[in-house]
Amino acid sequence: MQHDHLPPVPTSQWTGHVEYTNVFVAPTDCALGNWKINVGLWDRKSGKRIAIKTGEGVKDAGEMAFTAGTLPIAADAPIPPLAKPSLDLTGYKVTFDEDFTDKDLSASRQGPGTRWMTHTPYWGDFGDAGFADPGPNGPFRVVDGNLEITARKVNGKWQSGLLASVDVKGQGFSQKYGYFEMRAKLPKGPGTWPAFWLLPSATITDKKVDGSEIDVVEQYGEHPNALHTTVHRWLANGTHTGEGQPAIVEGMDSGFHTYGVMVQPDFITFYYDRCEIWKYKTPEEAKQPMYLLVNLALGGGWSIAKTPDPSVMVVDYVRAWAK
Repeated sequence: MQHDHLPPVPTSQWTGHVEYTNVFVAPTDCALGNWKINVGLWDRKSGKRIAIKTGEGVKDAGEMAFTAGTLPIAADAPIPPLAKPSLDLTGYKVTFDEDFTDKDLSASRQGPGTRWMTHTPYWGDFGDAGFADPGPNGPFRVVDGNLEITARKVNGKWQSGLLASVDVKGQGFSQKYGYFEMRAKLPKGPGTWPAFWLLPSATITDKKVDGSEIDVVEQYGEHPNALHTTVHRWLANGTHTGEGQPAIVEGMDSGFHTYGVMVQPDFITFYYDRCEIWKYKTPEEAKQPMYLLVNLALGGGWSIAKTPDPSVMVVDYVRAWAK
């Protein structure tokens, strides 16, 4: 198993002691027992590892890699407890409230009162299932006040569904700052890739605008206990950077839970069941109105050979608050 990452330091050159936490999520089919932790430094420019000096207790593993310790993998490893709920919405009001009592979906977000578009407004599919239009055989169904998004094979090809709160002109719901939340039950099984995320509405029609993507939750069926949160920067010149931090939680595919993010001028704070799980300094690109997306995709770099057919994501509500 390999886990490459950038250290959280502001430069590629440093001296002295550097210490930080980085979360590695082991695959569910990982062999149990003690695994060696081999570490090394890799230079992006040359594409080669860098020779480093080692201290006491570190063993040479060859090819400029070093064994720095061991990691026990156990079937009964405990899930870390969450902190107590800490979200405070005092002084905030609801600005967007979708509880899915009525089916209000459109492929192009046309028509009076239509709240959702069932494609990305920039018309870009991703993953290993095409996002389909609503209809009798489509991926969307409203049942008992919940929206079911179903991924299934149709004529031998996978299809699934996505919702966006703006249209191809950027018209619809978007908001600068505030709290955004989804309550949902995620599907079980390898290959599933549900998500709730935010994008800036200005970048739909103006390609010169630098943008940010805030992934409130991405969950890969291969890692049912890993809640991935990420802040991306998508610059108009083609540059992309992303910083993320998975939280280890339980219950995402066995019951309903809330996934939220508070976007403020100084920090972006992520919540699971309104318990804080990660905080990140707000980039300039996120200081603009953002719209909402909810989807059940497949793949995301993982095999879909054993993905259950059908796989269902159930969404209770999607809401937003502002001061």
